[in-house]
Amino acid sequence: MQDLKALAEKLMEQLRDNPQLLENFRKDPAAAIQQALRIALPQEQAQQVADLVKTKLTADQLSAAADKLKGLFGK
Repeated sequence: MQDLKALAEKLMEQLRDNPQLLENFRKDPAAAIQQALRIALPQEQAQQVADLVKTKLTADQLSAAADKLKGLFGK
């Protein structure tokens, strides 16, 4: 079985390129993982991949928000 972190990174690439897949991921992460990666993971592993991706998405959103704030204050 591939490393779960590598699967999460591969999924992140696809989510960045496909807004519909991202929406599907938000609604049903396990189904979106199966759709994007074309593999069926056991529920526990799918949850681990989903958690890794959600953490990365949150970090990316916080980084983007911080960049916007910096722009507002000219820094």
